[in-house]
Amino acid sequence: MRVLILKDILSPYRIPLFNALAEREGVQLRVVAVSRSDPRRDYDFHEREFRFAWNLLRGVQLHRGPRWVVFNRGLGALLRRFDPQVLVVGGWAQPAFWQAIVWARRR
Repeated sequence: MRVLILKDILSPYRIPLFNALAEREGVQLRVVAVSRSDPRRDYDFHEREFRFAWNLLRGVQLHRGPRWVVFNRGLGALLRRFDPQVLVVGGWAQPAFWQAIVWARRR
């Protein structure tokens, strides 16, 4: 089963979950992040701990006060190529999340 998880960032506390999912037999996991970091949080990027396939979307970030938005490119092509059977959208506050929801509804 092809599973794609779309997140704002790859938070360190989620890495063990993603690693465990990637190790499941019959699961082809891809995790996609809209940004390397969130300017409102102090997380390091723990790429060396990733044991799952992942992508970081290119984009432009805007940040003002508590608001943060990233306008990404490339999600549509990635969704078409990977063609997930399960799509998990980890939020609602980024345009890429809405794009993924529209893609899933059309499928």
